[in-house]
Amino acid sequence: MIKGEQKSSGPTFDVINPASGLVVGQSINATADCKTAVDVAATTFSTWQHSAIAESCAIFLKAAELIESDKYKNMVLQVSQEKLGLPWFGAWPVIHSGRLLGWLAN
Repeated sequence: MIKGEQKSSGPTFDVINPASGLVVGQSINATADCKTAVDVAATTFSTWQHSAIAESCAIFLKAAELIESDKYKNMVLQVSQEKLGLPWFGAWPVIHSGRLLGWLAN
C-alpha cells in the first residue's frame, strides 16, 4: 500500500515457505513502486516530525493496542510461520513490540 492505495498490478513472484519449500502465496514485484513509496515516506516524515507529542503518543498507543490484540498476534504468528519459516517463538519480538510502543508513548 502506498498512500492508502493497494498496489495490485504488475509482475508477481511466488512466496515460498523456507521451512517447507512450499509456495504459500503470490506477491507483486514492487520495484516499480519503490521510489514512490520512499518519496511518500519522506513527505510523511516531514509532517510527523512536527507533530505534537500528545498526537505522536496517541498514535504509538493505538499501534501498541493493535499489535497486542489477539487478531494481530495471530496474524503475525501465521505470517512468521508461513512466509518466513519461523517457529512460533520466532515471532515473539514482533508480538511484544506493542509493549515497546506503549512504553515509548508514556
